[in-house]
Amino acid sequence: MGKKNKSRRRRRSGGGGAAGTSLAYNGPPSSGGRMRAPGMPPQLTTNLVIRKVFRFVLSSAINTETVFSFTAPKIGALMGVATATTNIVQLFEACKINSITVWSSINPSNVQPRTVSVLYMGAVLGVQGANKNHSDMSVGMTRVARVKARPEPGSQAAQWQNTVTTNTAAYFQILASGGAVCDLDVLLSVTSDARPSNASVAITGPAVVTNLYYLALDNNGGGSGSVSNQWTPSPELITIT
Repeated sequence: MGKKNKSRRRRRSGGGGAAGTSLAYNGPPSSGGRMRAPGMPPQLTTNLVIRKVFRFVLSSAINTETVFSFTAPKIGALMGVATATTNIVQLFEACKINSITVWSSINPSNVQPRTVSVLYMGAVLGVQGANKNHSDMSVGMTRVARVKARPEPGSQAAQWQNTVTTNTAAYFQILASGGAVCDLDVLLSVTSDARPSNASVAITGPAVVTNLYYLALDNNGGGSGSVSNQWTPSPELITIT
């Protein structure tokens, strides 16, 4: 009887040879002079993806509200390198809009309100959005109109868009009059090889070859939508039309 009790006690306490021994980590310890085998390098995005807020001013003297239509190639062409005196090669290969904010100006001649609005063209791009018209109106001579509009998460306007010149589907519209300010908050993917065959923009110029230029929001990218170079970038930037 005593031998049985001793045998049970040995099994409970981890004795009794290999059957009672707990398993242990047999590899190198995490500390104590030896290092574990290094893991594989993590995956990463090799080309540049940036988030940028571009600001534009409707510089023309437009006294009445006007609708401007924009396509993805226009966003891709907001920055580019001159490859000829009348040609700009865009740096961005794809874009994704986070938000668009528009402020109106004040009517200098009277207190008649000015209106601004932003409309994402979800239906035209393929995935049906609500096509809500985000709008606001100025009040008197003191309060400007302001609209901040984000694409609906489930709509095509909220997805990445290819900025090649053949993508001519309407992306969004802005209604505004002269003096309005627009902030475009956008994600941009930079082409991996800046190839000369990438989408290019015909300009009046003359540009200096290899110079980097900023273009208007309503530039000639894609040759569709509003092409008038009226939504000009900040004046301290090197721009060209």
